[in-house]
Amino acid sequence: MSNTQYFYFPGIARFVRSDNTDQYGNYICKIELDGDSLKAYRESGIQVNVDDENAVFLRRPHQKIFGDSLETLGPPAVVDADGKPLAKRIGNGSKIVAKVKAYPTRKGKGHTLEAIQVLELKEYVSASGSNFYNF
Repeated sequence: MSNTQYFYFPGIARFVRSDNTDQYGNYICKIELDGDSLKAYRESGIQVNVDDENAVFLRRPHQKIFGDSLETLGPPAVVDADGKPLAKRIGNGSKIVAKVKAYPTRKGKGHTLEAIQVLELKEYVSASGSNFYNF
């Protein structure tokens, strides 16, 4: 019997990197949680600290070891309010829902960012107008 659970946390995007990884090989979603979603997050038991702005960094590794094999997870799914794939970059201030898979680990409850639903998009635009990640 699996102890895996799925949680949906609505909030405001503060930093989203869903199309390429950081230097550690993770896709990232920093989401600011409000009253109900903050309470649900804290009750979930996921072992990621909430910062002073009621935000958490949710991660998804590009690759992960399961047993003896290295598996590629790839990026999280990103969809619009109707559930259709969204190819635009998510900017700060977008209203989103993060779908998170939580599971037991030796250090407590771990997580993997599974998907991001964008309810109201504020498309990411670089301050210089260029593509920030491929400068």
